Amino acid sequence: MDETEREYAFDTLAVHAGAEPDELTGAVSPPIYQTATYAQDGVGRPRDGYEYARGKNPTRERLERAVAALEGGRHGIAFASGSAATAALAELAGPGDEIVIGDDVYGGTYRYLERVHRPKGIGTRYVDLTAGDDTLHEALNERTRAVWFESPTNPLLKIVDIGAVARVMANFGLDDLASAEECYVEARDICREIGGHVEGHALNNLGRVYHHLHRHDEAVASLEEALAKHRSAGAVFGEAITLKHLGEVYADIGDLGKAGASLTGALHIFERIGEHAEATEVAELLAPLAGGNVPREAPASP
Repeated sequence: MDETEREYAFDTLAVHAGAEPDELTGAVSPPIYQTATYAQDGVGRPRDGYEYARGKNPTRERLERAVAALEGGRHGIAFASGSAATAALAELAGPGDEIVIGDDVYGGTYRYLERVHRPKGIGTRYVDLTAGDDTLHEALNERTRAVWFESPTNPLLKIVDIGAVARVMANFGLDDLASAEECYVEARDICREIGGHVEGHALNNLGRVYHHLHRHDEAVASLEEALAKHRSAGAVFGEAITLKHLGEVYADIGDLGKAGASLTGALHIFERIGEHAEATEVAELLAPLAGGNVPREAPASP
């Protein structure tokens, strides 16, 4: 998706993405290219890479651009079948690697990974990804190359929390942060239309990605905006979570005063609403900053 397409509503993109006028003639209804081969300007000199349809095809490229725009991505890749896509994605793992897989997965995927991939020395580990974050975290190890799942699953229609899986992988150090940034920027843009604490949640997640990327100014800006959204919506739990993350960013950049203030604010909210596990975690973060003397009284209102 380019910057111009980001300004369009989803319904507009669904009509126009990938359906630009034909580059050669300007026809507003682009032709369907059914050719299998293309004339070349010389031996080994294909025009713009068009050699065989299995490699490049203008019609397929339009489909790929359309899907990328609708999904908010930079690129799209169309395959002739789901099995072809499975085989390509499975190549992300090499001998000695391991793929963690949801325990309810399409039979063709299971057979490919077990009968084709496993003999190459690529391990598979099946877990119930609906059983909570701890279950996935325990399955991850230094060999893990990818987490593979469907949502809803086939055939049991389990619903996997995609955001939770991404967070567990990020905490374990397995996330692709560049891709995560794109996803969370898109989520933020979508959530702006909803507003309130939903937008605050999206901004909070984006701020955490920026923190992982060591882009601290952007992290602070995103988290401060998230904090304002949560406060205006009266979402006290979201406010506390964002204050906690702000404190972590400030601590990393050495602004211990703001780190302490943010963490103290989070601590008092968690204690007030009875989130004892969160309060304990924040107190542990705050203790080194406070010399072991964690303030237990709520600060004066600003």
